[in-house]
Amino acid sequence: MTSPNENNNNPSPDPDDNYVYTWREPPEEEEGTSRQLADLPSSFFQFFQHSTQRQTQDCFGGISGVEEAGNSSSAPPAATESESTSSGSTSKSSSDLEEDFIEGDFVENNLPQLGQPASVQPPSPISSLPPHPRQAYLDSLNASTPPLITPPPPHLIWTLEQARKLTTSTTSQFGPSSCGLTSLTHILTSLHHPLPSPATLLSLLPPSLRSSDPTTTPLHTYLISRSRAGTTHSQIITAIQTLTNNKIVGKFFPLNHHTTNPSKLLTTLATWIDAGCAPLATLNPQKISTLADAWHHQMIYGVDANTVLLTNPLEKIPIDEFLPQITSESVLLIKREDVLKFHQQNYDLRLLTRIGQEWNEMNVLGTVSHMLHEEESPHSTTTTIKKTPHLPIPAEYTAGISVFCSWDNPFRESLFNFVI
Repeated sequence: MTSPNENNNNPSPDPDDNYVYTWREPPEEEEGTSRQLADLPSSFFQFFQHSTQRQTQDCFGGISGVEEAGNSSSAPPAATESESTSSGSTSKSSSDLEEDFIEGDFVENNLPQLGQPASVQPPSPISSLPPHPRQAYLDSLNASTPPLITPPPPHLIWTLEQARKLTTSTTSQFGPSSCGLTSLTHILTSLHHPLPSPATLLSLLPPSLRSSDPTTTPLHTYLISRSRAGTTHSQIITAIQTLTNNKIVGKFFPLNHHTTNPSKLLTTLATWIDAGCAPLATLNPQKISTLADAWHHQMIYGVDANTVLLTNPLEKIPIDEFLPQITSESVLLIKREDVLKFHQQNYDLRLLTRIGQEWNEMNVLGTVSHMLHEEESPHSTTTTIKKTPHLPIPAEYTAGISVFCSWDNPFRESLFNFVI
């Protein structure tokens, strides 16, 4: 780690380093302290010096009318080089860029461009190079005190206008329960991989649909269809790797509210984005609003000091609202009116006990029986009696982050070994 200057108590910055940082004397580290995120190779930190000077290329040549992917090979593939044009830009300080970000006025040519790390060749020998100043920041992630160095926001894959253009172009391509398909197109676009037609994508990743006819669908069949509607993170990862012949690979990081630290989550997302990855959130919007009726997949196209930027829909969510959704238990709330609508007369409620052990542990039968009893009560029409608003059922989704990157990203293995 670079030692502080004796005169001004500040580390000597690299003249090519555009990051803003402050120095504090780090606390003495207790013996045996783990540094999981600091295990990256020195080449990773050298990459950040290059990434601050990269220029953004326009990757929006069309959502459906792009050229087909190159020939596949059985050997571990190397990512296809994307044709791009770079435009000159005037450098801008991190404080100015942060101000532009807050105001929504993004400067395209000053943003880091996703997909470039694979082409960066770190100088050799790496061992002779001094550590990047962000080394101190990564070293502090598992310390008991706050990070010594805060990364300068924002960390972006796209500008706001680019993200809006992409979201507008893709949200209407597919039918219901298609957030997984939409996220797939966003991931491929961010990593500069050609997109097949919507019909091809639908055949590769067909979403499960919920039952919609209460006259022919028994209650238990309807509830099962709700628990499986859409796509899971594992199906999305498999589809992307199949479609790209493993030129793009992904790994899922499950999260839970007991162990996930919001500050550490933000810095991990920022590191992934800066290193050429595309994160995808699988989250439960019902944790902050019962108006939502399904789980959701949304690509993360940027983060700043306290917020997460998402596509489909285009959102800027504070971390304290994002965290409950991304660490949710695998539960889906079914609205009371939907349960009553699909409950047919003379329906055998015992069928609800035969769905699975998880369903019995959540007492789905008991909750449905209680809802029906509330409807039959002589006070059911009064407004003073609070009725059960939702039926909790198991959901076939796991909250967390799927991170995708090119196979030939030089930092792939280190990035995939993060512990959030």
